[in-house]
Amino acid sequence: FGLPDKRPPPGESYLFTVLVLSPLGLLVLAWLKLGVNLAGFPKAGPSLIKAVLFQLCLVSTVILNVFYWFGLTFGQAFSILLFIGVVATFSGRGALSDVAGGPRKVKTT
Repeated sequence: FGLPDKRPPPGESYLFTVLVLSPLGLLVLAWLKLGVNLAGFPKAGPSLIKAVLFQLCLVSTVILNVFYWFGLTFGQAFSILLFIGVVATFSGRGALSDVAGGPRKVKTT
């Protein structure tokens, strides 16, 4: 094995981190300036649980990407992602169904 690469100074690493995360901060500021419309978000009951669970699945997918970047193998990350994907599929379908007004009956002719 060769010698490890020289690491950049801590100040440069922190600057890079701030520059990478700055679009997220700009997005939050734009949402605040434009006024985020959360009127359609459920307030209570099973609809709220499904909507929050779906949002948590989205966040956990991003966190899983970070863990994969820092050291999980593809097999480990994929097995976790399968579980998250199944939960996200069913909770997302339920949440969207609630937003659309419940399950619809299929017309048969």
